Parts: sequence; C-alpha cells; structure tokens
Amino acid sequence: MNQIALSKKEKLLIGLLLSAALFSRMDQLTSVVVFGVIPLAFIICFFGKERATDNKCFKFLSAILTWTLFTYFFSTYPELSITHLKKLLGTFLLSYCFCTIGSRQNKLSYLYLAYIFVFFAVIQYIFSHGLLNNFDYTSDRIASAEDSGMNANEPAYYSFFLVFSTFLIGETTIGKVKKICRYAFFLTIPISFAIALLTGARQTLVILLPSLLFLIILRYSFNSKKFNKIFVAFIIAIACLGPKIIDIYGTSTLASRADRDVKDDTRIELLKDAVDVGLAHPIVGVGPGCYVQWSKFYGFSHCSYTELFANSGAPAVILYILMLTFYLRTQFKRYRITRDRLFLVFLLFGFIFTVYNMFYVFYQALWMMAFFFLISMHSDIYYKEKYIINENYRQ
Repeated sequence: MNQIALSKKEKLLIGLLLSAALFSRMDQLTSVVVFGVIPLAFIICFFGKERATDNKCFKFLSAILTWTLFTYFFSTYPELSITHLKKLLGTFLLSYCFCTIGSRQNKLSYLYLAYIFVFFAVIQYIFSHGLLNNFDYTSDRIASAEDSGMNANEPAYYSFFLVFSTFLIGETTIGKVKKICRYAFFLTIPISFAIALLTGARQTLVILLPSLLFLIILRYSFNSKKFNKIFVAFIIAIACLGPKIIDIYGTSTLASRADRDVKDDTRIELLKDAVDVGLAHPIVGVGPGCYVQWSKFYGFSHCSYTELFANSGAPAVILYILMLTFYLRTQFKRYRITRDRLFLVFLLFGFIFTVYNMFYVFYQALWMMAFFFLISMHSDIYYKEKYIINENYRQ
C-alpha cells in the first residue's frame, strides 16, 4: 500500500496480524489466534530493533498490568482473576505488536486494514451464528440473547474502528490506493447507520455520525471544489432517501432506546454499584475480574473506569485516566504547534475513546484496546517523521 518496500520479517508480522484479525471471531480458530498467532508475533517483535516502550502511553499500560498482577494476590476469586489476567495479557501482547510494527509509516495502512478485517469478522460471526434469523429491527437488538456470545454493542464499536481505519488508510497511502480508500470512506456512513439499526446502539447517533461529518470537514475545506461536490451529493441523497431513512429510524428499536430517559437506564445502577464496591475496597479492589461476583446484577459494570476501580482499586483507574489524559494533551499540544489537521483527527479519536470507556469495558478487550495504541503510535511516528526529523534536517 505504501511506496517503501517491506522486509521479509515485516511481511511475516503483518501477515500474522491480518490473519489474527480475519479469524478473530471464528469459534474454531479463536484459541489459535489468542494463544498462538498473537504470542508468536509478540516474540518476533520483542527481539526486533523497535521497542513499544518508546510509546509513552504503552508505559502506562505496562504499569496498569503490573498493578493488576499485584492485586491478584488479594483476589477474592482467584480463578476468575486468572481468566481476567489472561485477557489483559493478550491485550498487552497485541498492543505491543501494534506499537512496534507501527514504528514506521509504511506499515500503518496494513495495521488499519487489520481492523477492517476485524469488522468483517464480526459481521461473519453474526451471519454464521444465525443472529439475523427472524430478526426485526423494530423490536429487537442483534446479539441481545445471552447465548449469542456477543455483546449487543460490539458491532457498533467495531464500526467506529472501521470509520477511523478507513479514513486513516486514506491518509497513509498514495496514488490510486489513496483515492480508492477515500471514496470507500463514504461507504462507512450507510454501514454505520445499518449497524445502528441492528444493535440499537444510541452512541451511533450522538457520537459516530457527527464524527463522520467532522472527519469529512477536516479532510475537505469548506471552500474547496471537492467539498462543494460532496455537499451537493449529500443534498441529493437526503432529498431522495431522507423520507425513507426517517421512516425506518422512527419505527426502529434504536429510536425507542434514544427516547428513553437517562434516569431509566440500567447502566446508571451498574455504575453506582461498581463504585460502591470500589469504595469498600479502595486500594486493591476485590481482585482482577472479580467484580462480577460482587455485583448486585451479576455482571460487569459496562464502564472501564468503574470496572478497574472495583477490580483493582484506585491506583489502577488513576493510571488508566492518566494514560488517556496524557494522550489527549499530547494531541492538543501537537496541533497547537503544527496546526496540522491530522492531529485534530487523533484528538477526536481520543475524546470519543475516553467517552466510550464510560459505556463499555475496553481495557480488557483485545482488539478494542490495541486500536488505541495503534492511533497513539501513528501520532508519534507522524509527528517525529514530518516535524522533528525534517526540522532537524533543515537546520
């Protein structure tokens, strides 16, 4: 995809990660991916020249994992903690791979391609498990059944990764591939709306669709010819499809959930319960992954911050918040120095990711958490290669 040729080692690593992404939701191959492909990629990366620890956000992740391992010795349910720690370790290994492989811009587009593969792996999972059988978007949410093996909001989160991956591939490639990717980005708009209808995910309305608009504005200036063409095409599409879209939305589960009062959302009770458990065990929590046994609702809290607090105490959640805060401050600082719009894209992602962490437990989700480090590494390498190295060369 890029103009710089890849070495045999780089091709092997990228092949491993693309394979892992493609087979990430296949029941028969999930164990092979988690316990075989990703550890193998990590070992190859570990003995390479690049180091993930060059990325400061990754240092925070290392500290979080270290503290979480320490809190294991205070676990109230050691078996649950072992399972939880395996997930965290997998997240650590994959994030390490993305930070090391993404140390040069010529490999970034392949890593974003992995998330397009993950999205289609999720869609394949939906079809192969019959989650669309007898599905009615006016009354159902996909994957709402307890035995579906998928959280109802997962496809919506992966559509968020799809949007940013497609957009950023269009920023990291050249020539015809760049042009194709930029056209393909517009396909994520109807895909996102379709996923919203299937999942009933309200975040698509309040976060993802506005983000799509923001990304388009960042890429095409208001006074450019391309923006004018896009605007005209948008008006025509609204005129032709608007009434139908409004009718579909109005009768959907998404619309009924969007109209629900925030006070009536069970998430509020989940958050309060997790905070209460954390306050009762403020230093080391009840043990990694153990909150589900302490919860009044017999499940996780759907929030990274409260889940970390309840499981591993205040130090864990403080480190996590510091990591996200550091990332946001870095992107804002880089934009202020360079006035480069790409840092606004990184900043937008960080803001959305921070908000999303209030509604889902990302820190233990293998592919979801690794995407944060891919974006973080992209920002680091882009800033280094375009502004620091070039500036030193000019001097």
